[in-house]
Amino acid sequence: MKVIALIADIVQSKEIPEREQFQKKISSILSSLNNESTGVISPYTITLGDEFQAVYENADNLIKDIIHIICKLYPVRIRFSIGINVLTTELNDKSALGMDGPAFHIARDGIEILKKYDFSIIQIYDGKNDKFEFVNKSLMLNFLIMASWKENTMKIFEKLSNENKVKDMINEMDISQRGIYKIINTNKLLNYVEYFGSIKKEIKEKIEE
Repeated sequence: MKVIALIADIVQSKEIPEREQFQKKISSILSSLNNESTGVISPYTITLGDEFQAVYENADNLIKDIIHIICKLYPVRIRFSIGINVLTTELNDKSALGMDGPAFHIARDGIEILKKYDFSIIQIYDGKNDKFEFVNKSLMLNFLIMASWKENTMKIFEKLSNENKVKDMINEMDISQRGIYKIINTNKLLNYVEYFGSIKKEIKEKIEE
């Protein structure tokens, strides 16, 4: 069965202050995703001090979950390498450990490629040279732009992605309605929401080909 193996690498993890507190935060975020996200068939697991991984059955919530992690851990940056292929070992549905196969090999090779970038990024690989070329170049370009976003921009973007209304954001953020709309319009956040929605569909269609 074809699966989606995700390997994530935290950028400059050794420079993160209060690492113990950060580890608790990331553990909490990943635990929540394991409990709430559909499509995860081998749960998010911290494998090294600066890496974590998971296996998805489908791409329905893949991009949404990754965006959630990126926004919640801001300003920490994370590289996400996604390998789409098969496993040669039995699926471990308790933790994303002890599995092997092309899906993980491809994702691991992807992480090594992404280590030259110092901003949050998502790239997708399936062992072929061009199937996801346009998707990956598109993601690269957009994450280059998003690297300059401020914390409030990231928070508002995630809330818009989850279909939250501006009136509800006012109660949760220390910022005025006018300020929220200014951030949305200046950074074209509604366009980004539409973009990631389209990317989700494109990835899903290519995986199912």
